Amino acid sequence: MTIMTNLDSHKYGDRHLRSDLGGRLNSLDPTSIRRVRLAATDVISKTFAGQHILWMLSNLLARQYAVIHEIHISVPSIPVMPSIALFGEGVDLPTTLRNTIQSIAGSYVSIHTDDEQSCPAVDAEVLVGRENTTNRECRFQVSVWANGWNIYVGRKEKTPTALPDSPLSFGPYFGACIAAGEVFKFLRGLKEGRGKHIDSLFMSLWDFKEYERLEYLPQPKSVTPIALPPCYLIGAGAVGQAAAAALATSDGVRGTFIVIDNDTVDDTNLNRYPLATLKDVGAAKSILLSDHLRAKGFEAYPSQTTWPEYAYQLSHSMLPSHLQDREAQYRYDLVLSCVDKNEARHAIQKFWPKYILGGSTKDMGIAVAAYDMLSEYECLMCNNPLNLDNATIERVAEEVKRLSPELRRSLAAKLGADVTAVENYLAHPRCGHLGEQEIMKFRDTNPGAEWSVGFVSVGAGTLLAAQLVRYALLGQKTLLENGNTMRLSFLNPSPRFSKHLRKEGCECSTGGRNSYTSAWSK
Repeated sequence: MTIMTNLDSHKYGDRHLRSDLGGRLNSLDPTSIRRVRLAATDVISKTFAGQHILWMLSNLLARQYAVIHEIHISVPSIPVMPSIALFGEGVDLPTTLRNTIQSIAGSYVSIHTDDEQSCPAVDAEVLVGRENTTNRECRFQVSVWANGWNIYVGRKEKTPTALPDSPLSFGPYFGACIAAGEVFKFLRGLKEGRGKHIDSLFMSLWDFKEYERLEYLPQPKSVTPIALPPCYLIGAGAVGQAAAAALATSDGVRGTFIVIDNDTVDDTNLNRYPLATLKDVGAAKSILLSDHLRAKGFEAYPSQTTWPEYAYQLSHSMLPSHLQDREAQYRYDLVLSCVDKNEARHAIQKFWPKYILGGSTKDMGIAVAAYDMLSEYECLMCNNPLNLDNATIERVAEEVKRLSPELRRSLAAKLGADVTAVENYLAHPRCGHLGEQEIMKFRDTNPGAEWSVGFVSVGAGTLLAAQLVRYALLGQKTLLENGNTMRLSFLNPSPRFSKHLRKEGCECSTGGRNSYTSAWSK
């Protein structure tokens, strides 16, 4: 297969090819071909956890457009277990992984199936479980193991040998995200002192804590089936799709979702949307997500509109009658906020849902927060203030400069901007220069959409899904024991909590509190 390295691959990967916000990643050599191997032993490949990790790793590595050019698959030829592949399922595990990569990357990634006799040198290798093969050549290696809520990522020598027995995908998906992040950091390169690779990380999504050894990790009892309360999933983009994927592939989890999003999938979404393939460009996000949930036994009701337009468009006859009755009173018991704009977050909070769980990303970090008006902690508006600044020439220029050179030239051509003038202004900004008016042609095109990469978005959505299940099992107060927000940076992965108190000037401290009390005291 010929590897495609043209403008399209850079367009698909633009969000993770541009300079990150903190300037912590190196630039890539555009002439270098980067190869990654995905390997697993027969024993781990026969478990739910092993196959969950392998499928999500294939998904995430394939989305590292123009960073990874070849993926080598070294896994046994065994059947794929139920609920593993959300798309791409084939006659056996290697075929399924190949199909998954192919549907995401097309001709932009070359796929190879390795065996004991044919294991060429690669730049990076991801081992699922404790791989015993030592005669393969690679410059970087990371191992990943997971079981239910628990995760290990790090050196092969410390990888647990215990066989995982849980069908839940939360730990496997999150472990795959961390491992994919380690590969990305290696291939792009970390600047001195701006991050580090993992030696060994034992952590649990159950309590979101790090442990020194496997035996110290919590072992929550498996309670199935897990019935989730009806939930409004607002925002069917990267984080929303990841949450849906983690729930849909966790055996025994079922529920009802109202999926709200008015947008369609575009090609620049593909680097981080875990349910979207090349053929899904142009598809309605709410329908795509809902179809995947329905295929795994969930009830899902897509709405191709925005919030709050959805709330004002009563009634919704497609919903069960008890939900229609609640909506008639503007009562929304549980909301998953997966939107990426603060204006949309404010619109959600202003309807004063009973409980909100929110997932978000920024640069290489994730945050999942619980918004409980009965607590002392902030609301969704407190945490996401509106930016009322007007776009200045300096701000637009900064955003344009962060685009990859290839996409910058392509977008300039579409806007009728003088490419030479744009490049000259970015190199030597001067007021009144011809380049200033050319730069301002980018003002309303959102050229500086935030830096993002797949493993970060999927990590946020997976953690959000895990906390939704924990909420269903234990109730809302348990999510606020250590703080209202869970955080992790993939630059230096270590879980932590943070506490954010309600802001006195926010509406939630005045009229909003009265609205909430009035709605939920009945």
